[in-house]
Amino acid sequence: RRGEQGQAVGSEGYLPQESLPVLDVGAGDQGRHPLVAWLVGRLERNVNRTQKAETVASLKGIFAEAGLVVVTHNTGLNVAEISELRRRMREAGARFRIAKNRLTKRALSGTPYEALADYFTGPTALAYSDDEVAAAKVVVGFAKENDALVVLGGAIGTTALDADAVKALAALPS
Repeated sequence: RRGEQGQAVGSEGYLPQESLPVLDVGAGDQGRHPLVAWLVGRLERNVNRTQKAETVASLKGIFAEAGLVVVTHNTGLNVAEISELRRRMREAGARFRIAKNRLTKRALSGTPYEALADYFTGPTALAYSDDEVAAAKVVVGFAKENDALVVLGGAIGTTALDADAVKALAALPS
């Protein structure tokens, strides 16, 4: 049996509608009960955790299969420039990915590329390829054209490379 608005059913007692607390936490949450706001927040966090776990798993897969990983700073690159870099990377058989530093550091643990963890501060991105040279060639070439992309370092398996070593690797003939 259902009661009218504000009317409890059975032994629940009566709770007038105007005595229910209302939490105003900004646009979109107007008039939302605090319990509902809390529950929605918990559900969103759980979804967020699931997405983060999937991102870490995806990055672990990249580190397990990549022959070369190059870490870059990409401050100042606009969408068109990043799209152009990604297009060049695809043509060379490599990939360019921006990921959260904390998640990337989690994914690095237990992989041959664990030494790269110190590079992940600030606005970083990964260039990676199965080939040991492809990603380095494209990233270094693009960095020469665009000062906003800075090569920080990289690794071939367990062998860590500083920025100069990545540039030397890019200069090798294909």
